[in-house]
Amino acid sequence: MKVYASEDLSAGENWESQLRRHLSDSDFVIALWSPESVRSNFLLQDLGAAWGLRKPIISVTTRPDVVATLPVPQSEYQVVELKDIDDPNYADDLAREFSRMLGTQNAA
Repeated sequence: MKVYASEDLSAGENWESQLRRHLSDSDFVIALWSPESVRSNFLLQDLGAAWGLRKPIISVTTRPDVVATLPVPQSEYQVVELKDIDDPNYADDLAREFSRMLGTQNAA
């Protein structure tokens, strides 16, 4: 599995074509929702592109109250709340939750 992040882009590079290619090549998209990202037009645009490509979208947040402020229908996205991240077993639990969500979405 290839992970794409903003660090993969170089200054002066055509980031829009890179982003389109990465979205097209991806199996799913993870959106990290915070009080600030909820107001980001860029994040909404990227999610709209992912939605248009029928990519499964997993929303991740550290604050459950942020989910209620999402400017998109909540029924469209599955949400994972990050908690207990200091627990050594949490990474395994989180990986299982992602696998479960992706399996559910891919079956639809």
